[in-house]
Amino acid sequence: MARSWGKIRPLASKRLQASYLAPDGRRYNAPVTFSTRREAGAWLAKQQAAIEEGRWQSPGSVNLAESRRVTVAVAVERWLADLKQAGRAPRTVSNYRSRMNVAILPTMGDRLVKDITREDVEAWYSSYEERTAKHPTAKRSAYMSLRALMSWAVKRQLIEVNPCKIDGAAVHHPSKPVPWGHVLTPEQVRACWQAMPPDNRIAVSLAAWCQLRQGEILGLHIDDFDVTDNLLSITRQVQPLEGVGMKETPPKSDAGTRTIAVPSQVATELLAHMEAWSGDKIVMPRRRNRDDYLHPNTFRRRWDIAAAEAGFPGFVFHDLRHTGLTIYAQQGATAAELLHHGGHSSLEVALRYQHATIERDRDLVKGLEDVIGKE
Repeated sequence: MARSWGKIRPLASKRLQASYLAPDGRRYNAPVTFSTRREAGAWLAKQQAAIEEGRWQSPGSVNLAESRRVTVAVAVERWLADLKQAGRAPRTVSNYRSRMNVAILPTMGDRLVKDITREDVEAWYSSYEERTAKHPTAKRSAYMSLRALMSWAVKRQLIEVNPCKIDGAAVHHPSKPVPWGHVLTPEQVRACWQAMPPDNRIAVSLAAWCQLRQGEILGLHIDDFDVTDNLLSITRQVQPLEGVGMKETPPKSDAGTRTIAVPSQVATELLAHMEAWSGDKIVMPRRRNRDDYLHPNTFRRRWDIAAAEAGFPGFVFHDLRHTGLTIYAQQGATAAELLHHGGHSSLEVALRYQHATIERDRDLVKGLEDVIGKE
């Protein structure tokens, strides 16, 4: 249904952009995009109320004066507040804040946004590159966060041009591949399972054979498992938030909320695990307090030790999920089935796993070619 005031349009990113025609005859976009029409509509309602009550001012006239006194530190707080209002996930906002605190604010926090030049960004990047030589993803994440902040400043008309223009700085460079790749065999998964502490072994099975994400595993409740039908409902994940601690949030996307069938072997193991290790509510809680969620850092340390002991040092826990989805695809799963089972919202992601099925098809065709050649 068309709106009577203001416009909301979908972007290629699947987020929504809100805009309105102001009394000065110009159309203004919201400084951030929104995840739902309700959030975009709420922002438009505030602008409409300001116009009707005579409180509206051109963003350009306000920001021109503000830009002379807005520091990077102040801009960060306003930017993060806008992200929250736009409905960005708490974990996303927390990650941005953490990167700003570590990488940006110590060197730029007291400087005015309008004074940050391209040369300043390049000098910062070179310095930060030296400090993060062993962690290239940290450097990229910090740069992309700074670029996002400056893009917000452009939309707020605090600056005219984004000074973050370093070629290749935002390009993802995969880590050096490990010898065993990103997919293990069932036997190798079993070795990792055996090396894990007994109270955390269920996580290996849930990641590999039910294809759950780490946050979804840590957030599982006993009531999420339907014992009668061997069904598992994924309705939440848990993540650590700065100053808050462990917090329940919805899954990564709307598609992440799903109910999946559980292999009988995993169902049996899950029941035994809940009887031996679970609390009253949480499937895989902390050892010292079964009413609290296990922290991801604690779990990650245990996994890293177990993976190394099993002979796969550096193997990322998330790749157990990749392993399971690849094998699931090899059983003949369609793209739609991969989307549902893995909780994906992107068909492109699901098709990565169907690649395994295509490779298997090629192998079978080669065998067929041999047969044809003998006739």
